[in-house]
Amino acid sequence: MYYEVFVWWKVLERATLAKKLERVQRAALIEVSGALRTTPTIALNAILNISAVDIAGRHIAAKCTLSLREDG
Repeated sequence: MYYEVFVWWKVLERATLAKKLERVQRAALIEVSGALRTTPTIALNAILNISAVDIAGRHIAAKCTLSLREDG
């Protein structure tokens, strides 16, 4: 889901596109956990120890950017 996120991380700042990514993540979390559709996304994230899409995406992009800067 985060493939090449350091290139497209700015998309996470747009609320509508971030919501679309959240929907994809939510569907995957429901399938993996077997939870009911009415289970809140925040609860699914907490139970499965998964970060929210926008937070994790920004974190991975920052790590990748720092790594690229160090490598020259």
